[in-house]
Amino acid sequence: MSKQIFNYSVGAASLLLSMGLAAKTVYVAPDGNNNNDGSEAAPFASFWKANSVLAAGDTLIIAGGEYRQTLTINKSGTAAEPILVRAKDGERVVIKGTEPVTGWTPYADGIYSTQVNMTIVEHSRQVYHNDELMQIARWPNDSDNDIFTIDAHEVTEAGTESSLTVAGIPDVDLTDGYLWYLGQHSGTSWTKQITSNTLTEINYPAVDITKWPYSNHNPVKRYDGGFGRFFVYGKLDLLDHDREWHYDAASQTLYFKPADGQQPADGDVEIAVRERAIEIDGSYVDLEGINVWGANVKLDGHFNRYAKAEVLHGKQRLGNPDAASGATIGDASINVIGRNNTIEDNVILHGSISGIQIAGWGQSGDNAVIQRNEIRYFDTLGNHTSPIRSNADNVKILKNTISHTGRDAMYVVGTGSEIAYNDVSYAAMINNDGGLFYTVGNTENRNIEIHHNWWHDAMRRDYHDHRTAGIYLDNDSKGFLVHHNVVWNVPWSGVQLNWDNWDNHIYHNTFIDVEQAMGEWINGRNPRDNRVWNNFSTHADWIRSDAYDLDSNLIIEGINQLVDPANQNFMPNAASSLLDSGRDIDDLVVPFAGPAPDVGAYEAGGTRWTAGINAIEDTCDNCASDPNAAPVHPPINPSVMFDDRSKYLSTEYVVGGQINATVNFDAGTGNTVTDTLGGVRFFLRTVDKSTGAWQVVSDIRIDDASAIGKRAGAATATIPLTGLPATVDLPADHFYFLFVQFESSNGVKKAVGAQPLTLVEPAPGSISWDNINNYRNTPFLNTGFMDITVNVEAGTGQEVTSDLSGVKILLRELRSNWTVVSDTEITDASLVGEQSGTVTLSLPLHGLTPTAQLPNGNFYFLFARFKSSDGKVHAATASPIIIDSDFDGDLIGDAMDNDDDNDGILDGLDVFPYDANESVDTDGDGIGNNTDTDDDNDGVADTVDAFPYDASESVDTDGDGIGNNADADDDNDGVDDVLDAFPLDATESIDTDDDGIGNNADNDDDGDSVVDSEDLFPLDASESADFDDDSIGDNADNDDDNDGVEDSADVHLGLVSGNVVITGVDSGITNRVNALGMPLAVQVANADTDCLAGSKNAGQYNSCMSKELNALKAQGDISGSEKGYLQSVVAKNK
Repeated sequence: MSKQIFNYSVGAASLLLSMGLAAKTVYVAPDGNNNNDGSEAAPFASFWKANSVLAAGDTLIIAGGEYRQTLTINKSGTAAEPILVRAKDGERVVIKGTEPVTGWTPYADGIYSTQVNMTIVEHSRQVYHNDELMQIARWPNDSDNDIFTIDAHEVTEAGTESSLTVAGIPDVDLTDGYLWYLGQHSGTSWTKQITSNTLTEINYPAVDITKWPYSNHNPVKRYDGGFGRFFVYGKLDLLDHDREWHYDAASQTLYFKPADGQQPADGDVEIAVRERAIEIDGSYVDLEGINVWGANVKLDGHFNRYAKAEVLHGKQRLGNPDAASGATIGDASINVIGRNNTIEDNVILHGSISGIQIAGWGQSGDNAVIQRNEIRYFDTLGNHTSPIRSNADNVKILKNTISHTGRDAMYVVGTGSEIAYNDVSYAAMINNDGGLFYTVGNTENRNIEIHHNWWHDAMRRDYHDHRTAGIYLDNDSKGFLVHHNVVWNVPWSGVQLNWDNWDNHIYHNTFIDVEQAMGEWINGRNPRDNRVWNNFSTHADWIRSDAYDLDSNLIIEGINQLVDPANQNFMPNAASSLLDSGRDIDDLVVPFAGPAPDVGAYEAGGTRWTAGINAIEDTCDNCASDPNAAPVHPPINPSVMFDDRSKYLSTEYVVGGQINATVNFDAGTGNTVTDTLGGVRFFLRTVDKSTGAWQVVSDIRIDDASAIGKRAGAATATIPLTGLPATVDLPADHFYFLFVQFESSNGVKKAVGAQPLTLVEPAPGSISWDNINNYRNTPFLNTGFMDITVNVEAGTGQEVTSDLSGVKILLRELRSNWTVVSDTEITDASLVGEQSGTVTLSLPLHGLTPTAQLPNGNFYFLFARFKSSDGKVHAATASPIIIDSDFDGDLIGDAMDNDDDNDGILDGLDVFPYDANESVDTDGDGIGNNTDTDDDNDGVADTVDAFPYDASESVDTDGDGIGNNADADDDNDGVDDVLDAFPLDATESIDTDDDGIGNNADNDDDGDSVVDSEDLFPLDASESADFDDDSIGDNADNDDDNDGVEDSADVHLGLVSGNVVITGVDSGITNRVNALGMPLAVQVANADTDCLAGSKNAGQYNSCMSKELNALKAQGDISGSEKGYLQSVVAKNK
């Protein structure tokens, strides 16, 4: 080929040989001390300390371990004496931009919290758990934990330049949260801070929709039927999913929901605290084996080298809400600012924006070399960032393996750059309108060479239109030399060119399984002077206009031209039409084996070159480039063959339909198809063999002129069968014969035939039930599904269309006049495109009204139908369909179930047959007894009603089972209620004094103020004493002491034979002396005198004497009976 790839790396050994003897070695170790001398035995602890003593030619050795500090070197070496930075032999060094978090406590719902000050700028805050990147709390959730699938919410209504209109927004105040938005165009995302929201609207600062990128990416613009998609983040209320986190800066609280639900151990979670892991401000600094985690690398100086290291999560960040354009973010895991820097042999994984970014202002980034790096999983924000993004001039991007990125895998615009031997795949994992390689132009020729790369496997997302090219020379790209690339499995163009594209030379490329070989969007511009030579594609077409010089390109569909493309062997095979079919190229040296170059990216007999970090270069050592050389493979003779001959012999073709015939043709080495037979000519012949020789009765002829001038390819014809008889209707010994031929430019005619073909009259379309009796008059429960099987036949030569979504089943509720009340429907698209088949569907019956409960005359009707490709609708019906309920879920329909609520009470006896909690309603009030608090509705709650089911009774005082209303002796004390003063008290029946206290409980039954125990007449209120025991109470007795002297003539208190005498009555009470020596008679006399003097009437006197006598009793001077006797005498006489 035209150039060899130079090894731009500089070996450490050669550098060491050139270094002066004065060079010193400085050591840093995790357990070092900055007060040490920096020797191996006494290393420093800090990189800044080591940097302070470095000079040209010195070596910095870093001992294994983790370093949570930034390695900054601002000292410079020279070309002869660079500063070397190395990991200690056999040890692993990792510089981390994170710090561990401790002190977790439970918060709520599997969420844990801790206090931490995340001082890093807000958009760079990140959380890692067990070395995995966690997701910021958002809605909708990242449900599949795949950051490239975005899991965004679709916008289906137009918004404004400052708002989204969308249903389903969570009931959360999103103010000061953030909106990530991807327009329906899907070219780039942007982020804005939310100013307010409702349940149907999100507001943000207005964007200028007249300027790019907002002009194409905004919720006002409808594109492909939609308005984009979005997610929101930045609010604690959105934290509801595993692996999510939120940081509240005001309270300095970090919240996290781990996937395992367990409280994180101290140190398992780390947070980003530093943007930068390595910053080289000096020049001629050579670093090897210095790994980075959670922060990035920046090469500000010149002639620096970063090699043989890992950079993981170098730049993880959120979107930039303040960006004016919003399309790109100028940062990366590795930033190359200085000139002549080399990045090689690294593994660079995981980043939300670019992997390697090479600056382009002034001369910054010029002459950078990026080679043999593995770079994967970038641009998870889905904007204009890339695994490699170069704006500088004369950059070499060589032998890298690149995969998995949101938009473009590689972006290069700097003049004089070379992109070679890179294996690049899995771009467009979020975005659209990009390429595995992408560039934009201007008015100048870029002079960029893109050669010997593999560009493949671009993603197809269901939310955009799959405009991802292999090589995309966008907007005015000029001066690109694109050769010997293989592009495969991309959903758009192998090469796409837009606007004023000039002087682009596209040679010797191979395009496999692309939507189109090339594409363009002129947009009113004037492309010109482009070449497209010696390219091969499996799909049409090249750009055919005056702006493109097309020569020796081949489009060959359906024939495998390559050895084993599935295993990346893209060499032409021995029968390939690509062999020796190319032309000489005047501005690119392309060595070839055989008499002429092969078409495509590989030369038979040359080098099977590969791409990626272990690329094999295309040296083509055996390529003599001799026009007189023998072909590498023997010449191919002209040939033609059916794509599948058996298909034509076994298919029954329908009269009135068509035959779609395909043949693969090859005009032979060095030849093309002529126009003698109109290209490739197809005949459907009716042949008569009755005489033994074949006689042509009639011909239908179709020519495929697209084959004219082609060496090889596939030719097709659509042969109409209108007006032909079916095979069975042909005369005896007549048959149909499919015959194809062409003429090669060497004069050889080749032909192929297939006979006999079978033509049949079209069979009608139909749809039928597997067994109609499975459906009609068979009860189906409205708690489940109706499993329905139908046999479908679209008719001969026809197919099931998608017009009714395939096969549609409807269960209709109809009125007696056959008008539709409602439809329950289900569809099955599995037979779309098929002529016949069987489908089984499960029609949901949930909530349908049981047949027995339908309005009078209504019924259910089962209806199956589909539309065939001839426009006919075919239907099958079944009725009546019985829908039943199943109240108790026992899978027995209520119509057949004799215990619908499964409560053990047969429905005929159950007042509440559909309520398992009730079966009886004693009082008929519509409330079941289990719920009713007064089952007999007698106004007495069941809890206190002795007869809860008897409205005439509620009390049974004596518990004899007879309610009080019916019981003649409620308290069962032997006294009928009509005679019982206390009919509900078995202990009482009499109340002599009517004081409400029964005699058994009353201590003064007659209410005469003399307790019964002292009252000789307890039931006679007029008597209580009988002094002379003559059974006549003293009140009625005229001679109480029975001394023959009437009481009225009897003297008052005195002594009779030593006894106390009151009013002439001998009390018989001994006149004893109290503790003070006072005789009892004197005490009573004193009381009598005092009470007479102090009382105005007999009542006051009696009361006074009662108190005095009670006092004597309390002192023990008289007994209770004596007190009663004396009281009665006093009451009588006074």
